[in-house]
Amino acid sequence: MIDRLLFIILVIAMGGTLQRGVPILSSISWPTYKIIVVAISIFYVLRIISNKDVRINRSLFLYGIFLGINLLWAVVSGINRHFSYLSGLLAGLLPLFPLYFLRWKGLISNTHLKYSLLFLIIVSVVSFFGWNTQILEEKNIDFFTNNIGYYFVPLFPVVYFLRNNLSKYIVIVLLTFFVLASAKRGALFCLLFELILYLYVMYFRNKKLGTFQKIVAGAGAVLSIFLVTTYFSDDSYTMQRINNTFNSSDKTDIYSGRDVIYTTYLNDYISSEPKDIFLGRGFNATMDIYELNAHNDWIEILVDYGLIAAIVYLIFFVSTFRIARKTNILLYRYALYSVIGTMFIQTLFSMGFTSMSMCVTAMMLGYLFSAIYVSERNSTCASINK
Repeated sequence: MIDRLLFIILVIAMGGTLQRGVPILSSISWPTYKIIVVAISIFYVLRIISNKDVRINRSLFLYGIFLGINLLWAVVSGINRHFSYLSGLLAGLLPLFPLYFLRWKGLISNTHLKYSLLFLIIVSVVSFFGWNTQILEEKNIDFFTNNIGYYFVPLFPVVYFLRNNLSKYIVIVLLTFFVLASAKRGALFCLLFELILYLYVMYFRNKKLGTFQKIVAGAGAVLSIFLVTTYFSDDSYTMQRINNTFNSSDKTDIYSGRDVIYTTYLNDYISSEPKDIFLGRGFNATMDIYELNAHNDWIEILVDYGLIAAIVYLIFFVSTFRIARKTNILLYRYALYSVIGTMFIQTLFSMGFTSMSMCVTAMMLGYLFSAIYVSERNSTCASINK
């Protein structure tokens, strides 16, 4: 009973860290929500460590090592100096552990995860409009990129847990609309991957659908994409930014400046002392070099934590893809593909592991790691008992 209550509080607090002008949730400050998320998560980290029945897979171990590197460098670099950055990072990374423990113990199920994600979708939608209104009023501009668009990306895997086809399509259209409206190109690339994967799974791997049904479904998907892109193509700020990604003449466009950011950080990294190449310059060191985060996880990790941490992070991705590929439970396989695939894509275009939307990704990873492990264990035990 207490564990499920803590789960509900955790999900609400996660919604609080993501919210921008959401009624009721906005009555509590962001730091308070972060503290709640971190406190509950640490409680379950300790329970995982102290409970011998809970097994840790390789990906979870590597994730813990990477988190430990972040914490170590935060302490060495001075927690007071980077407290706000550190609290956001912990609130994003730590929710993996409560979900892992709770699913392992059978205290939460697919239904709990599904409704949690739907709640976070509602929070993200309200936050999108709240952030839109605030920025437009403060800056007196017509168009801008809405960072809330990234919040919708890790929520997409909820469609794998929905049973009703109509509800699936409604969620897909809703998420697609807000990602496009946000004009966040990295989020759009992530969503494109998720859509392609979902179409492949549902309409080409689904043996229950006949050829005619697959053709109709495929045609419907193409028509939906055409209608959405047509809607945004008429003098659309979103389409302008997409075009600038591949052929930009606007030197004020942020993607036109990424080459300068990347070159600056990589040159600094390459010219560093051997110690800094392997161990990094320190927690959030990119802000000391260029007063701007790298907007690429791999460069950020190399500069801040060094080559060793980057290798740990890379092995984590490889290990997680292997877990997804090996499991026989298709629901969990493709949901995990969706989560880790978009997480990897985001590392290339934006700040992934330091973003607030990481809390949703971490939640999904924790649940799926545990669900796959438990399901395979139960399957093995059932085979032995036959």
